Amino acid sequence: MRRLCLAGLLLAAPTLHADSLDVRLKTQLEQFYQLGVVNSVPLTTRQDLRQIQDAVTPSLFRALQQMVAAQKRCGETAAQDEKPLGFENSVFSTLYEGYSEATLVALQPQDGQHLQAIMAFAYRDSSSPEVRWHDQLSLRRQGSQWRIDDIQFNVAYQQSPALPNNGWLASGTLRQTLQSFMQEARGCVRHPARPPAAK
Repeated sequence: MRRLCLAGLLLAAPTLHADSLDVRLKTQLEQFYQLGVVNSVPLTTRQDLRQIQDAVTPSLFRALQQMVAAQKRCGETAAQDEKPLGFENSVFSTLYEGYSEATLVALQPQDGQHLQAIMAFAYRDSSSPEVRWHDQLSLRRQGSQWRIDDIQFNVAYQQSPALPNNGWLASGTLRQTLQSFMQEARGCVRHPARPPAAK
């Protein structure tokens, strides 16, 4: 799996102009979305997490760590004939199958510490029509870096409406998805080992 060091990659220019895209940030976000652990492959290991650690805020990273740990616990406690609770595809994309391309189309500064980034996605499959949608990233400045703090899935942008959700699309935000998963994962309880029977 390709390892991309993102330390220092999410550096943005000191001032972002609303009427133009920051080229460096555009490149960096598109590189983030090229990572295998971001597109389609579910996050399941510490090695997966290390690939994205420098791209997200510490609080979002902790939430992702908890999700990975919960998936492991659910896998270990599931019955042999039971499918373990877990993410099967991308946790970072509206479409569960992932995407074929991701492009930054707009930056919307909020203040000196926060900005919104609109990403345009396309998914192509030879057996079905092309699907296009937009996700909105919330970025937070930490020192000289801009890091992803949350993702709003499937947003309307300009003349493009949100996709109708047929049950195969993520909805709400990434943090809401993680929170919902953690609530479900509370049912994956490790049962204490039984003491040996008395002889």
